[in-house]
Amino acid sequence: MGAAGLRFAGLALVMSALAAGCNDTGKPPSWDTLLSGRIADARPDCKVSVPLPGKITVACPGLKPAIFDVAPTAAYCQRGPRDCEFAVAQMVLMLPLPSPAP
Repeated sequence: MGAAGLRFAGLALVMSALAAGCNDTGKPPSWDTLLSGRIADARPDCKVSVPLPGKITVACPGLKPAIFDVAPTAAYCQRGPRDCEFAVAQMVLMLPLPSPAP
């Protein structure tokens, strides 16, 4: 897939998340909600929560929870889908690896 295809795929992902995530008031979801969903999809073994606006907590089994500030990643996401994909991937890479299956 070329650069244009990746850009379109990332943009389509962000747009579909925005469209699907509108709540009863018709407002789009917050960056907290969008990014926590992306992390939860990437790491289903971890519990992702939003304890405070602008913060995401990721608790993986047997490990200390990781706390992320949303603003830096949201700033990358506003630059475009390619930068957004990179920023979210970096958040996921900062998490400890999942435990191997027995």
